[in-house]
Amino acid sequence: MEDNIKAVIFLDIDGVVNINSPSYYTNTYKNDGSVMYIEPHLVQRLNWLLERVEANIVISSSWRHDMQDLKEQLEKAGFKYWNRVEGKTTVLMHRGEEIQEYLNSHPEVKCYVVLEDEIDDVCGEKCDTIHKLNVIEINPQIGLTHNDVSLTMTKIRACQRRIYLSENKGDIK
Repeated sequence: MEDNIKAVIFLDIDGVVNINSPSYYTNTYKNDGSVMYIEPHLVQRLNWLLERVEANIVISSSWRHDMQDLKEQLEKAGFKYWNRVEGKTTVLMHRGEEIQEYLNSHPEVKCYVVLEDEIDDVCGEKCDTIHKLNVIEINPQIGLTHNDVSLTMTKIRACQRRIYLSENKGDIK
């Protein structure tokens, strides 16, 4: 039914699961000596979201430059769904343009939500490529909240339902 309608979540890392918190300023190091900033409690919210909505993840963050390191850091923080990370955006001038380019090259994606703390680069003064209704502005001081998760689920499910009904002429089974 609606679960067959492809949806993605464009995930920024900084400000969403990596925030300005006390742990950001402590010396939390990985085995290779690099610093880890990913917040486990925020990753758990991301897990909770993915357990309840049919959507994959596309990394739209500067962290996309080293996907292996991102995978390791997310998994160290408890991320359980790397298998649902389907890709990353390319590097262009603005994040909104990067997301639009991804959507243009993946026409099978019918529904999407952008989780972003700096929305000006997606749907604001710097770039207005993406409609604001598809963007959830995350407070970078607290990261992904339960309300953000709930809103993401609502937006994806509503989009999937709307498409399903239009494709099936309202034939609800």
